[in-house]
Amino acid sequence: MEVGSILKMKGTVEVDETVIGQKSKTMHADKRQEQREKGFPKTLVFGLKERGGNVQTMVVNDASKETLQGVINEVVEPGSVVCSDSWTGYIGLSERYTHGVVDHKKGQYTSGEFGEYSTNGMENYWSLFKRGYHGTYVQISTQHAFRYLAEEDFRYNTRKEKDGERFAQVMASVSGKRLTYRELTESHLVYLR
Repeated sequence: MEVGSILKMKGTVEVDETVIGQKSKTMHADKRQEQREKGFPKTLVFGLKERGGNVQTMVVNDASKETLQGVINEVVEPGSVVCSDSWTGYIGLSERYTHGVVDHKKGQYTSGEFGEYSTNGMENYWSLFKRGYHGTYVQISTQHAFRYLAEEDFRYNTRKEKDGERFAQVMASVSGKRLTYRELTESHLVYLR
């Protein structure tokens, strides 16, 4: 699997969006006041998880129907089951997919006759990701968020492999490639959807 590649998902796919950003309690008082005036801006990220399989996440500009469903239509094969929460951006998915909805506002975390619709797998992934960035990185800038997401996706998607196999895979993917400082600091807008 190539890091950052888009692979078609099928079967049951859970989708969810979340925001990431520095916690106000970890900011210096001056920075906290500055961010308060801006409304504590956060980075919006979207994720898709194939039930029992891999996850794909990405930074998105908004959580509109056009953006979210555009990604879903690009990544998920038609006829698959798509599980989402009750966010309005998912309305209309039932035209191409079997759409299972859970309504968290009503305390619902599974739905369907046998509880087959849920976003618990994707919620679990967000929990792992957020624990990792709050515990390790403290803050993730918007311009580099896609890199942190790609790192966590790789770690999650190779969770069943041994460390040596993961290491060999990483080394094979960087062999013969060069990353310049300019590419590192100026190429971030290419990855925003």
